[in-house]
Amino acid sequence: MTRPTDPSARPYKTPPRRLEPEDVSPMTDSPRDIVPADTLSPTLSPVKPAAPVNDKTLIQSLSRALDILEILANRPGPLRLQEIAVGCGLNSSTCHHLLNTLVYRGYVHRQDDNRTYQLGSRLLELAQGNSGSFDLVTESLPELRRLSHAMDETVLLAAFSGSNLTIMTRQEPKDNERGIAIGDISAAAHATAVGKAMLAWLPEPQIARVVADRGLTLFTGKTIDSLTTLLESLRQIRRHGFALEDEEYKPGISGIACALRGESGEVLGALGCILPTDEADTVRLQQLRRTLCDSAALLSRRFVRRAEPDTRQPRR
Repeated sequence: MTRPTDPSARPYKTPPRRLEPEDVSPMTDSPRDIVPADTLSPTLSPVKPAAPVNDKTLIQSLSRALDILEILANRPGPLRLQEIAVGCGLNSSTCHHLLNTLVYRGYVHRQDDNRTYQLGSRLLELAQGNSGSFDLVTESLPELRRLSHAMDETVLLAAFSGSNLTIMTRQEPKDNERGIAIGDISAAAHATAVGKAMLAWLPEPQIARVVADRGLTLFTGKTIDSLTTLLESLRQIRRHGFALEDEEYKPGISGIACALRGESGEVLGALGCILPTDEADTVRLQQLRRTLCDSAALLSRRFVRRAEPDTRQPRR
C-alpha cells in the first residue's frame, strides 16, 4: 500500500526556481549599497607588526598567533600557508607551527586539502558565550517596534541557540490583522531568511555542524535540500548583504533578513521580516532590503559600542 504524500511537503510538480538576492538587488546599486554588511566588520588594513623587539612585556609568539587570526578574519576565503606567512611577515616554518597550534585548539580550520586555512568555530563559540554582556532583545526592541510600524510588516529578531534557530521576539505593525503563523523554526535555518542570513557569515565548520545536527528538512517544494545548493545560496547572501525566503518554509510566506554582526565579524543574530508572497514583489523587497540593512548596521554599531569598556576618566 502506497502512503499518501503530504501535499504541503511537495506542493509543486517540479521544483520552481527560488528568488535569490541577485534577483532583488538593483543593478544600479553601488557595491557599498549592495553589501552593507561590510560596514559591520573592521576595515581591512595591514596587520600590525608582531611584538616590538624593545618591549619585554609582550609575548612575541602570542602576538604572532593573533596576527594570523586577524589575517584570516580580514580575508573573504581560505588562505594558503604562504599567503598567511607573507601577510604576517613570518617564515613558513614558524607560521606552520603556529597554525598547527591554532588548528588543534579550534581557532583555525584546516581545509580537507590540507593546504588552505580559515577561521574555525572556536572564536564564534567564545563570542556566543559572552553574549550575556548585553541583552540582544532589550537593546533591539525599540528599533524593531519602529521598523514594524514604518514598514507595516511583521519584524523578527532571531539568533542561534547551539544549532537551533530561535525567534527571540517579533513585532507586529499597528492594526495588524494578518497574524502570520511561523511555528517552530528550530530546524529551519536553511529554509528561512533569518536563518540563512546568519549561516552566510558563519565559518564553514559551524555551517556543517548546524546541517549535521538539524538536517535539511524539506518543508516545501522550494526548500533547499542539498549542502551544495545551500553553500551557493549563502555565497550570494554574503555578496549582496541580505537573505531571501521564497516560500521555502511555508507556502504563501516570503521573508527578507540581514545579519547582525559584532566588531570582529561574529554573528550576533538576524533582523528580518515576513510577509505574504503575493505582496512580495521586487519593488517591495527592494524597499524592505534597504530599510532592514540600514537598521541592521545601526544595531550592530550599537552593540559594538555597548560592549566597549568605558574608558572615560571619573569626575573628581
